[in-house]
Amino acid sequence: MTNEKRKTWRQDPHRREHILNATLDCIELHGVACTTYRKISELSGVPLGSLTHYFPSMQELLLEAFQLLAQCVSTRFAAAIRKAKTKEDACHAIVDVIFERSTFGTRTIQLTCELYIFAGRNPVMKNVMRDWMLEIRVSLELYFSPLSAVALDALIEGIILHRSVIPIAREDAYKMIVRLSEL
Repeated sequence: MTNEKRKTWRQDPHRREHILNATLDCIELHGVACTTYRKISELSGVPLGSLTHYFPSMQELLLEAFQLLAQCVSTRFAAAIRKAKTKEDACHAIVDVIFERSTFGTRTIQLTCELYIFAGRNPVMKNVMRDWMLEIRVSLELYFSPLSAVALDALIEGIILHRSVIPIAREDAYKMIVRLSEL
C-alpha cells in the first residue's frame, strides 16, 4: 500500500478531462453497453461521487467523451490536411493520416465503431457523428469539391475499417483517393 495522497480536484485542474479519457478507455475495453460509473471510477482513480458531481448522468458523460474523441481526431486530421500546398499534397496527406497509427489505430477504430452503433439508437450521439463528419468535410473542401469531400470521407472511413481486418496497400489507397479527388 502506498502513502501517496490522492489528488483532490484542487490539485488536479484537469480532472474532468481525465474522467473523459478514462471513459473512452472503459468504452474501448468493455463497449458502451458495459461502461459503468464504477468501471470508470476504477480506471480513473476518481471516486464515484466525484464522477456523478461532474457528470450527473451517464448520457452526459458518454456524450462529452465521444465529443472529445471526435474533436481530437478531426483536429489531427485538419492539421495534416492544412500542411498540404497542393491537391496532390492533400491526397498524400490523406494516405498518411489513414496509415498513421496515432490517428486511426486500433483504439480509435474501436471507439468509432462503438460510437456508430450507439448513434444508431441515440439521436444525441447521431449529432456527434454528424458534426464530426462535417468538420472532416470542411477540411477536405480546402482542396476538393464538396462532392469529392463526401466521397473521400466515406472512402477514408471505409479503408480504415477494412484495414483493421484486411491489409490494403498505401499505393492502392492513394490511387483510390486520386480517383475520387477528380469528382
